[in-house]
Amino acid sequence: MEKEQIQSLIDAAIAMLDFAYVPYSHFKVGAALLAEDGRVYTGCNIENAAYGPSNCAERTAFFKAVSEGARQFRAICIVGGPEGALSDLTPPCGVCRQVMMEFCSPEAFEIILAVSRDMYQVYTLKELLPMGFGPGKRTGMQSLSGNFRKNGRFPVLWCTGMPPHMGKNMGLVWRRPEGSCAIRFLMKRLPGGAGHELPWPIIGMTRRRPFSTIFSGEAA
Repeated sequence: MEKEQIQSLIDAAIAMLDFAYVPYSHFKVGAALLAEDGRVYTGCNIENAAYGPSNCAERTAFFKAVSEGARQFRAICIVGGPEGALSDLTPPCGVCRQVMMEFCSPEAFEIILAVSRDMYQVYTLKELLPMGFGPGKRTGMQSLSGNFRKNGRFPVLWCTGMPPHMGKNMGLVWRRPEGSCAIRFLMKRLPGGAGHELPWPIIGMTRRRPFSTIFSGEAA
């Protein structure tokens, strides 16, 4: 990005500090999000007495943009500090990085952390969220309601290498594009070993490992 464009985003983000609603933390944050079509969407952090419903400036900008039809983005500028005093960089929280991952290219999307028009650093989303999980990771995964489900019942596989006292934990397995697998365990162990088909919903999730180290057996 050109320096003038970066400075314009910094100005827009700083202007949003005046609108931050932070009666509890007193830490004001402003953000300016640049869409691919050149439009800029701004946001500030908005706190809530219950804390949980509070919203970060970055997500305010993203949700505003998405609600108005934008889906592709180039960069976001973030500024913040106690009572709006800018003295250090204010990186996005993990939740905001995950929202960025939903709509932005990790390699191309730029995150500008600024203190002033002339003091800033630029990072890619991938630098701030390495190995992020986004929509692309879901591509190729077979849906529970799709071809992987047969006759209204879920095909089930079993794990090997479990301690004897745990029995055989049942789980649903599908292959990810990169060759690893994901297993969703049923929160119930069944007598009788493997090979059952279950109509029950799948809950919980394990770590991803290669097929050969996770299970043996075939889907029914």
